[in-house]
Amino acid sequence: MSTNIKDFAYKKQAPTDAAVNGVLNGFMTWFLLSEYTSVPVLSTPGSDFSHSLLGTLVMPAVVIAFIISMVTSKMTINKRIKGEVTPSLTKGVKWAGRAFKHGIGRAILNVFIVYGLGGLILQFAPDILISRLAASIIVFFMAGILAYIESVSAVLRTRSIQ
Repeated sequence: MSTNIKDFAYKKQAPTDAAVNGVLNGFMTWFLLSEYTSVPVLSTPGSDFSHSLLGTLVMPAVVIAFIISMVTSKMTINKRIKGEVTPSLTKGVKWAGRAFKHGIGRAILNVFIVYGLGGLILQFAPDILISRLAASIIVFFMAGILAYIESVSAVLRTRSIQ
């Protein structure tokens, strides 16, 4: 039984990507910030940017966009070739170049989103400190949301491949 590409994107692939990325990035944040009881949302001038909430969000924002674009595109193409997802494709279809460009573009967009969020926080609440647990939970949700969006985008992007 084959699944149409929209159902596959929204109901199968994206929820899986969101869960995996949320958990991985949440735990990664927990361990990266293990020497701190609290962390700033933004780093102060002269401090280490990586030891702030937004500093820990930059890497997942880039990595999630690029890796999901490549891996999810490949998985979707394979399922379309096997006939598990419609519309089907024939073997030998070229997809990597498009997925690469899409991943790079989405990664750049995500960096602007994270830095824009940082700019808003800087304007209204520049000195907020949060607990390590709160930082990990925020990264868990942000990474999961970004992964869901990126996964749906990558799957639906394959519709134009013939």
